This record gives sequence, structure tokens and C-alpha cells, in this order.
Amino acid sequence: MEHRPVRSRRAHKRVLIAMITGVFVATLVAVVPAITGHADNGRQMNRHILVVDDDEHMRSMLQVVLESEGYVVDTASDGLIALDKLIHQQALPAVILLDLHMPRMNGLQLIEALRQQEAACLDSIIVLSADRDALQEACRLGIRRCLDKPFDLETLLLLVSTLVV
Repeated sequence: MEHRPVRSRRAHKRVLIAMITGVFVATLVAVVPAITGHADNGRQMNRHILVVDDDEHMRSMLQVVLESEGYVVDTASDGLIALDKLIHQQALPAVILLDLHMPRMNGLQLIEALRQQEAACLDSIIVLSADRDALQEACRLGIRRCLDKPFDLETLLLLVSTLVV
């Protein structure tokens, strides 16, 4: 019998499901899109994250953790660099992790600039800050996802995963 290679991920997924029985089928259907980067509708998932923080150690740590989870991570050290990246990218990131206290353009100023441009990426922002007043101001500006620094990495990863589609 001649063995033919599977030509698409969707076909490969069907072959795997056909080979496995019982409870593993439900698990496979739930896990394969996450492994392959494809949602059930066959479209490529956006796994791009922009980390905006002036603290080099925080940026580096978040980049390492997120990349180990399979995300594609870009970084910016302040709001101006982030704004430039957001304006010039072909596709917006699925998630923007945004510190609020940075030089040149802080996180609140970046949010304001994005609001003025009516940017679609406002819903993808997760604000990270130790300043409760700044977190409240971010909420007033329409940001719905905020984490106090220091934050729990598992909580952050859960929040990120809810935005990646």
C-alpha cells in the first residue's frame, strides 16, 4: 500500500481524529488549533504581542515568557516607539502589554493618541502598572484589562490567551 503525505493541516487534523477514539477526540479538537496556530475556521491565529515598557528587564522577561508560550513578541521602550510600530505595521498585534510610566510618551498618552485616531487596537490593550491612580485613569479612557504590578504571570497569560484569536 502506497503512503501519501497529508497535504494540509486540516486534512491532517481529520486523519488524526479518525485514528483516535473515545475521550481523546474532544481533547484533540480543542488542542490542535492551539498547537498548529489555526482556529477551527482555518484562518491563521494572530499570536503577535507588543510589549511596551521602559524597564529593560521587564520587557526581556515578558518576551522570554511569552515566546516560550508560542507567541511572537515585539517590544518598545516607550509610547512613541510603540505608536510608530502600530502605525507602520501591516497587521495590528493581538495584544498590547502597556506600562503606564515611561519617558517621552507614557502609556496614558499613547492611549489618548490611539483614541484620537480611533484605533481598533484599544480593545487589545492590557495595562500593567503599580500606580493605582494611573490604572483608574486608564479605565476611564476605556481600557478594560488592567493588572497591578507586580502581577502573577499565570493571570497575565490567561488574559493574553483571551485576546488571541
